[in-house]
Amino acid sequence: MTDLAALIARVREAGDPDAAQLAAIVEQVLATPDKRVGAAFRVRRKGGEPRRRTERREARDCAIRDLAQTIGSDLSLEERAQEIIQRASRYRPAPCDASGSAERRALRQIAETGLPVPGERQLKRILIGTESDMQTPLWMSEKLPHVSVSDTGENNAGNRRG
Repeated sequence: MTDLAALIARVREAGDPDAAQLAAIVEQVLATPDKRVGAAFRVRRKGGEPRRRTERREARDCAIRDLAQTIGSDLSLEERAQEIIQRASRYRPAPCDASGSAERRALRQIAETGLPVPGERQLKRILIGTESDMQTPLWMSEKLPHVSVSDTGENNAGNRRG
């Protein structure tokens, strides 16, 4: 069996920047051995919400933001959230809603997700855009060090992607 540290060092010396970036990712994952593979590589979120439910939740949240655009901008965040809850809870789809007003289209999209209308606190988070359920996969993260290999074969792992 090959020693991973030695293998990572050889990959970095090879001069391929993509391979060096992959080595940096593997090294970061190895720093937290108590995590499962999916969580460590952020292939699947902790908690493991099924992808289909995530897609439906995102569609519902987008429709909620669309609905908020149709409600008076003179309302406070709390009043707007309460108004959305009231309208979405009372709404019953009609065939003409798909081509109706922006409000009716948004209400229809919320109902079509099949998900419950969120409570006031969650709704306020959706409206102000601070919900951070989704994590960027590790290999797309800007927080990883950018690894470059100079002509002499030395790596500059301390440089950040910019």
